[in-house]
Order: sequence, then C-alpha cells, then structure tokens
Amino acid sequence: MALVHSIWTKPILKQERGENIKKQIESMVWCYASSVAYAKRNNAEIHLYADGLGYDLLSFLPYDGFFRLKVPDFIPTELWAAGKFYALSKMNLGDIHIDGDVFIKSQDLITEIETGLSANDLIVQSIESSWEVINTYYKKCR
Repeated sequence: MALVHSIWTKPILKQERGENIKKQIESMVWCYASSVAYAKRNNAEIHLYADGLGYDLLSFLPYDGFFRLKVPDFIPTELWAAGKFYALSKMNLGDIHIDGDVFIKSQDLITEIETGLSANDLIVQSIESSWEVINTYYKKCR
C-alpha cells in the first residue's frame, strides 16, 4: 500500500478563485509538503502523479515515486477532480489517494487503513465552495 498525491495544474492556472495565483500555489506547496512529512514520519510510502508544472513545483519533496499525469486537453478545467481520476486509473490496487491537504498524523491510522483495505473500498468527499476555500482555508493557511 502506498499513499498517493496527484496534481493537475491546469485548473489552478485557469481558475484562481479570485485570489493571487502565487499565494494559492504557495499555500498548496506548504500543504503537500506537510502531508508528505506526516507520511514519512509514519514510514508510509507516498507517490506523486503530476503534470509538468506540478512536478516542477513538488519534485523537491521526498516522494518514493514520481509518475507523469496526462489529462487530455478536452477535459474542462471546471472538473478539478479529473486529475485524481486519471491518477486513480494508473495507481496500483490497494494504493490510497489522498489530497495534498490531508495529513495522516499517526501510525495507528495507517494501520487502520491497511487493515480495512482487504474488505473495503472507501471514497470520502466533502462539498467545497469557492467562498469556503478562500475564506476558511487559504486565508488561515497564509
């Protein structure tokens, strides 16, 4: 089992949610770095599926593997999750996709995830509005 991050940067560049793109990218990099640091602290393997710019932004982090992510040009950037779907189609069975702002802080949680893998599939999602992302997450992160 490996944890997996993915990043498709085209939606980030096209739809900066009314905020300064540089600040968005800085916040994103800090989140991914923190997520990788927690994974490494818990001895979890973690991979990155990234497009070219995503690789340029995150390749300094100590991922165990890097994989090219190619999302076709005809996919609309409003479908932010498309990068995740394309990563999922390439991932190994049993790998766990987490967003860059997910922090697995304990070995107990890694063990719980590994134990549950043999019998279960799980997708967890929340609804995010642009207002919520900007005013609740990015501003606090900055």
